[in-house]
Amino acid sequence: MAAAALTTDHRARRPRGSRSAQTQSPLNLLIADAYSAIEDLRDEMSEWQESLECNEMEHLDKYSEVEEAASALECALDELDPLKDLVDQLPDSIRDQVVEFTQDTRRKAWARWGRLANAQAMAEAAHMTLEIDLELDAAAEADADEEPTMPEGQRDELEDALQSWESATRQTEDVCFPGMY
Repeated sequence: MAAAALTTDHRARRPRGSRSAQTQSPLNLLIADAYSAIEDLRDEMSEWQESLECNEMEHLDKYSEVEEAASALECALDELDPLKDLVDQLPDSIRDQVVEFTQDTRRKAWARWGRLANAQAMAEAAHMTLEIDLELDAAAEADADEEPTMPEGQRDELEDALQSWESATRQTEDVCFPGMY
C-alpha cells in the first residue's frame, strides 16, 4: 500500500529549459541584445568593484578578480561599438533578416557565465550572418547583372567593424567571473 501511495503522489517534472534551444531574432536586434548583455555584465562588475572600493577592500584578491573582469568587458564593449553603431545604416534587407542561433534557456544560465555564453552565441550568429552578406554582396558586385546591396564604402566599414566584433568576442572568452566568497 505504501508503494502505491508513492507512485500516485509523484508529480510530473516541469521542463526547466534547454541547453541548446533554437531561437530566432532579426539581425539588428540580435546585435543590440548581445551588446546589451555584455554591457549589463560590465555594469554588474563595475558596481561590485565600486562597492569593494567604498569599503576599502582594494587589497583583497577578490578586488583584483572583479577589476579584471570589469576591465575585460569594458575593452570588449569598446570593440563592439563600431558594429552596433553601423547596423542602423545597413540596408533593410540585411538589417531585418531573421537569424537563428542556439541559446541556453536553463535556469542556471541566468548566472553571469550563462548570460555571457548566450551573448557570445548571439554575437557569433550575427558575425557569421554578416560575413555571408558581405560575400554575397561582393559576388553581386563582381557579376555585371546584379546590383550590390551596399555601397563600397559601407562594405569596407562593415568589414572593419566585423574584425573588431570578432576581436571583442575573443576577449569575452577570457573573462572569468569571480565567485561571491
